[in-house]
Amino acid sequence: MSRVFRTIVEPLKHNGLINHRKRVMMLGSCFSDNIGEKLQQACFNVEINPFGTLYNPASIACGIDDIINQRKFTADDLMQVDGDNRWHSFSHHSSHSSVDAESMLIHLNEQIAQAHEALSEASALIITFGTAWVYELNKTGKVVANCHKLPAKNFTRRLMSVDEIVMQWKGLIDRVRQVNNNISIIFTVSPIRHLRDGAHDNQVSKSILHIAIDQLMQHSEGLIYFPAYEVMNDDLRDYRFYASDMTHPSEVAVAYIYELFSQSFFDNETMKLATECSRLSKRLCHRHMSDDDVFHFNINNTGGEILVSSEYPVFTASSKGQLGFLIPALNGTARFRYFCKTQKLGGTRTRLYLENLKKYSLALAPRDEQDKIAEILAAQDKQIELKEKLLAEKQQQKKYLMQQLLTGKKRLPGFDGEWKRDKLGKLFAERSETKCEHLELLAITGTQGVIPRSQLDLKDNSSEDKSKYLRICVGDIGYNTMRMWQGVSAYSNYEGIVSPAYTILKPNSMINAK
Repeated sequence: MSRVFRTIVEPLKHNGLINHRKRVMMLGSCFSDNIGEKLQQACFNVEINPFGTLYNPASIACGIDDIINQRKFTADDLMQVDGDNRWHSFSHHSSHSSVDAESMLIHLNEQIAQAHEALSEASALIITFGTAWVYELNKTGKVVANCHKLPAKNFTRRLMSVDEIVMQWKGLIDRVRQVNNNISIIFTVSPIRHLRDGAHDNQVSKSILHIAIDQLMQHSEGLIYFPAYEVMNDDLRDYRFYASDMTHPSEVAVAYIYELFSQSFFDNETMKLATECSRLSKRLCHRHMSDDDVFHFNINNTGGEILVSSEYPVFTASSKGQLGFLIPALNGTARFRYFCKTQKLGGTRTRLYLENLKKYSLALAPRDEQDKIAEILAAQDKQIELKEKLLAEKQQQKKYLMQQLLTGKKRLPGFDGEWKRDKLGKLFAERSETKCEHLELLAITGTQGVIPRSQLDLKDNSSEDKSKYLRICVGDIGYNTMRMWQGVSAYSNYEGIVSPAYTILKPNSMINAK
C-alpha cells in the first residue's frame, strides 16, 4: 500500500491575480521580505515594507492608515536612545533609523508618497501577521512598531484579542477599498516562530492571528488566505528546513513556499516570464554586499572598452548628468548610504537592484555648474591619490621597522640587555568582571580600536540584558575570541563593557601593552 508521509498543501486557484503588468504591495513580518525579495528578483513591480519589517496587526494597520492619509513625518516623530546617536521612529523598523535626522525624514516621507501611489494602483495587497503580542509606550498608550532597545520599563507588553484585531481591520479594509476598489487583499500568518515570547505564548499568538483572519474573511468578501504557516509546519515539518537559528525558514523552505505562491497566483505566461527574469536578475540586476550595506560606483577611465563581471550593473549618464558630478554624489553622501541601507530585506546581504537605484532622487545642479564641480573634485582626487601613495610608503616603512625592532634583529642605540622568550600567559591575566551595566558600552574595531559603541553608524545588535558583558579598563587589550584569525585586537583608552564574545587581557608590569 502506497503511503505519503507528509501533508501536501495544494495551490490556491487565483491564477493571473499577480502578473508583471500589475503592481503588488507587501507589508508585515519578515516573511513579507522573503517573498517580496523573490518577487523583486522576478522583476515584478512590488513595494515591500515601506515602514520596514512590522510584526503585529496593530502596527501594520497604523502603517496602512498613514499611507492612505499620506502622513507627513516631522522632527516631533523622531527620538533618540541614550548611548545611541541614531534617530528612531516608533512607526518604523530600526532599519530606517539614521544619525542624520534630516535625511531620515526626507526618506520616510518619500516612502509614504511612493507607498500611497503603489496602494492606489496595486492589484494585490499582501499582509503577513507575525505576532499578536504588542508593546505599548507607557507615555502615550500607543502600540509601537519597534522598541528600538529602550528599557522594558518604558513599555507595557500585552496580547491583542481576536475581537480587537477584527474591529481594527474591518474598518481598515473598507478604507483601503475606497482608495483602490479593484485591489485583492491576501492575508498570511508568518511561519517564523517568535520564541522570545516563549513556545506556548507563540502558539497562543499564532492561534489568535488565524482566528482573526478567519473572522475577517467571513465579514468581507474577496479576502484570500495564503497558507504559508501551514506549509512550513505541516508540509515541511522538519528542522532541516529551518535556518541555523532554528526559527527562520531556510532558503530551501522559502523557495518551496514561493513556488506554491507562484502556482497559486501566477498564470502560465507569468510563471515563464518570472523564471526567466529571476535568472537574469541574479546575473545583471544587483551587487551583493555582505555586511556594511555600502555600494561603490566607478568610472571606466581606461580609455577603451573593458569587460566586468555580470554581477555589476553598467550604466552611463544621460545628457542631463555629468558622471564626474554623479558618481561622487552617490559614493560620498550620507543620504545615499542611508538609501542603500534601506534596501536590506532580511538575510545577510543587501541587494541594490537597478530598478530601485533608478528611483533614487538627488539634487541636480545646472550642467555647466556640474562640470565645474566635477573639475574641482577631480583635482582633489589627484591630491588624495598622491597622499595615499605617500601614506602607503610610510606604512611599508613601519612594517619593515616592526619586523626589525619587534624581533630583536635591530637594536636601538643605548640598549644592549638580553631579550628573553616568555609565554603570553605570563604577561597577561584575563579580566572576566561582569555585572557592570552602569558602564558605557564599547566596541572593538579593526580600524579605530576600542571606541564607544555610540560612535558607530551601525545597527546595535547588543543584548538588552548586559549583566554578562565584560568590563574592560584603560590599558587592557581586547580581542574577539571567535575571529582572532582576522587579527582584530585593540588597546583600550576607555573604561566600559564589551560583548562576552570578546576576551579581555590585563597586562602586568612586564609588558608595555601598546
